Amino acid sequence: MIEANEMVFRKLRNSVDGEKQYRLERIEKQHIATDKSEKDWLQHLRIHGNYRVVGINVVSLIEFQNTFYIIFPHDQQFSPAQISAGSSFSANAGVATALWASPEYRPLRDRGSSDRIVEVIGSVQKCMWTDVAKLFPPLCMYRLSSTPLSDVRNSSLRTYAEYLIVSQHEFTLPFTRKTSGALLSLLAGNAGAIGPSAILRALLASNWSHAYLDLFRLIEHLYSAPFLQELVSGLGISAGQSPRSVRSIRGIVERSLAWKPKEASALDKLFVQIPDGSGVLQDLSVALKTDADARKIAACIYTIRNEIAHFRESGTIRSDEEWDTLIGSLASTVQTLYDNCFHEYCSDHGP
Repeated sequence: MIEANEMVFRKLRNSVDGEKQYRLERIEKQHIATDKSEKDWLQHLRIHGNYRVVGINVVSLIEFQNTFYIIFPHDQQFSPAQISAGSSFSANAGVATALWASPEYRPLRDRGSSDRIVEVIGSVQKCMWTDVAKLFPPLCMYRLSSTPLSDVRNSSLRTYAEYLIVSQHEFTLPFTRKTSGALLSLLAGNAGAIGPSAILRALLASNWSHAYLDLFRLIEHLYSAPFLQELVSGLGISAGQSPRSVRSIRGIVERSLAWKPKEASALDKLFVQIPDGSGVLQDLSVALKTDADARKIAACIYTIRNEIAHFRESGTIRSDEEWDTLIGSLASTVQTLYDNCFHEYCSDHGP
């Protein structure tokens, strides 16, 4: 507790020490006021990760009394309908002190920030955390609905990605509302539960081709699915059996037998099972400027992947608008494959 308070106030003093017009003396035992409950948080919470977002903004994953929480650098609370984290939770002096003491958290630096720092901590031994909060990025806290540690990482990454979309974060790539909406829907389904890291990387990509590859990896994760579908049918395993048994077969085939499907034929088998009435193939045909034929579209998707992943002297040049349409259509395709076609063959650990 003492060390955490010392770190917080040292950061604040150091942020103004270089400015000649300010002089902040170290005050003995300067601290942030906490009640008994807040002291308990400060002493026993565990920080599982602080993830840098943009600039000085940080997203944190913490644990307290076997419950996990995620903290966003935002001053707006969202409803559970907007973000799947569960329920909002009020930050307190203990949580704030522990986080602000972390190396990743830095004081706000803008016009007038030095004046505010001097005003808040200049001559006060015991500071209210709500006053100190004006000197750091905001803390928006949610209780995560997942409790097993094995589920927390995916849950927190999915929630982080949802937060970025819902808060209309200014991404490097100019996603339209339609495409960001398609990515948000993707996060809410099976693909979001299995591979949120791939979707998050697509959102934060600085190049359209990188976003494309990250979404394509989610399709690659399903390459063995149509072949397993045939195998399961041949073995007489009924559709009503536990998906866990199917996943066990997948593990045996991929690990013990070291079998991998051929990529082009796997894509063919995946895309021919997309329902015609879903509209997915029609949207892709517009984005790719080709016929709404499953095999032709699969070939185009694979060609683009190879143009990006391998050196090619020439390739199709696309505008931002064309890339955005393609990414949005690809996100809808991934969602259809995971949620409607092959959900029972998805393992617990994705891209």
